[in-house]
Amino acid sequence: MPADKCTDMQPKQEEENVAPSIPIAAVVKAVVLCCAYIAVSSALIRFNKFLMHADRFPFSMALTSMHMLVSFCLCLVFYMLRPSSFPGMANTEGKKLLLLTWFVPIGATFAIALYTSNQA
Repeated sequence: MPADKCTDMQPKQEEENVAPSIPIAAVVKAVVLCCAYIAVSSALIRFNKFLMHADRFPFSMALTSMHMLVSFCLCLVFYMLRPSSFPGMANTEGKKLLLLTWFVPIGATFAIALYTSNQA
């Protein structure tokens, strides 16, 4: 084997040691968004716990239904106003029925989780 062919087969040392660089602003943004999500979720759980009292609003199924309806409507409005925020939707053309077979059970499980957490 010629010498130039042999060196091409060896991995280059510089390429192995190069790690992808992630801008610090992207990391900070991700951490802030995660913290905000956790804070909002915690606030919602605490508010639901306060609300689910016999004297205030003991209807956890109604609360769950309203929660899911508002979430669905807001997502739908957001999709209609800014479809570019949902880049994966372009890949679903012609596969909507197949997606329902995956998302309906996930949605049902989410509804059960919401209902049971509001009951607790």
